[in-house]
Amino acid sequence: MTILEQEYGPDHPSVASGLNALAFILQMTDPDHAVRLLRRALNIDEQNFGPSHPQVAADIRALACAGGPAQRLADIEPLLLRAREITFQFYGPDHPASGESLYWDAVRLGEEQEFEEAEDVLRKAMSIHEKCAGEDRWMFFRDLNLLAVLYKLSKKYDEAKALFLRLLSKYEQWPGLASLRLAGCLNNGAQLYKVMQRYAEAEPLFGQSLDIYLQFGADTGRRHRQLPFSVNNYRQLLTEMGCSQDGIKARIQTLLQPFGISADDLPIPVGHRAQVAE
Repeated sequence: MTILEQEYGPDHPSVASGLNALAFILQMTDPDHAVRLLRRALNIDEQNFGPSHPQVAADIRALACAGGPAQRLADIEPLLLRAREITFQFYGPDHPASGESLYWDAVRLGEEQEFEEAEDVLRKAMSIHEKCAGEDRWMFFRDLNLLAVLYKLSKKYDEAKALFLRLLSKYEQWPGLASLRLAGCLNNGAQLYKVMQRYAEAEPLFGQSLDIYLQFGADTGRRHRQLPFSVNNYRQLLTEMGCSQDGIKARIQTLLQPFGISADDLPIPVGHRAQVAE
């Protein structure tokens, strides 16, 4: 970023690209900082390209998604709708960028509990992604993950389980995929088994998911934004299993202790939206 700003000045599109890349990294550990960078990138691209350019739409989508589960749905909904309008006008309905907008529309609809509509929109996105990139790309895996979550929320548990197992098989075939995506998949699978009251199958999945987020922290020196939410999901499972509060704290501390984290350092998150998929 220092080099780009020195070479081009503070308001060049290349600077906006750098800001987007830096925000993509920071949003895993410092969403507030990422949002500030993305707002600046959006301002730069709007000045250079105008308000209806596809790069502006991409910036808006990134901004809508950067805050993670702490971001309110009411704040991101108008951003996603604006990004979709720009993208569809510029590319038409069958472009990969339009598929990306449809995916986030499905996320939004799922969080509004419009599950059938969310599934219909998601299948349109999946069709575009499959046609453009095939079934062995991360976008299609992400689509499957969201579809599994929508099935779970719609109480289609058998369909959700089948997709979850399919996803795990895909990740085993693609060991180069970021382990953080696997962590999200494991967490969603654990949530599925929890609502099915299959607690013995849910607990180890929560443990594996947490271990990935904890290892991320050990490797990078930064705490992943999803860690407190995953710990809270595990707390909820143990509560449903009938564990005492002291027993819950002890189990969680057993997972955290090798990484130098105290259970008291991860308070129960409050005021966050449901977030259909991570």
